[in-house]
Amino acid sequence: MEYSSHREALNDYVSGAAESDLWQVAGEIEDFLVLNESDQLLKKSAATLGLSILPPQGVRLRQWLTDVRGTVLHRSRG
Repeated sequence: MEYSSHREALNDYVSGAAESDLWQVAGEIEDFLVLNESDQLLKKSAATLGLSILPPQGVRLRQWLTDVRGTVLHRSRG
């Protein structure tokens, strides 16, 4: 599907995902961030894993993943 923004795509995902899946995604993002302590290592690891979607312009990858995790957690509680 094509979305007009990252937020629209994320909202579509979380609206249809099971709560257990949301908790799993949030945990995996947290683990990924912890394992990749530097921004350089984070970028390299994300590229190695095939991350094909880049953060919005002007937003660092770490901040973007943290924001995605926050949105997922918020939706899993709401």
